[in-house]
Amino acid sequence: MIEAGWPARYPVEVKKQTNAFKPLKELLVMLARGCFHWHKSRPFTPGGMTYRACTDCGARRSFKLERWEMYGPYFFAEKSLKSWEG
Repeated sequence: MIEAGWPARYPVEVKKQTNAFKPLKELLVMLARGCFHWHKSRPFTPGGMTYRACTDCGARRSFKLERWEMYGPYFFAEKSLKSWEG
């Protein structure tokens, strides 16, 4: 929190800036690969990580079982295995 200048004299919350071009970048990558990920599998939970996979190209996307929704960007198996093997 920072103190606001004149004329406002109340605390102002400073919000972290997000990258506005990230969704556009993901869309361009999706178009370049030629798959829109319309056909997805049921959720899987191997090794503590829940995801749904595209049945056309194999891309994966994280999945929250509590809210029954997908979140985050799509990724491929090689990347996910390296990050979980630590």
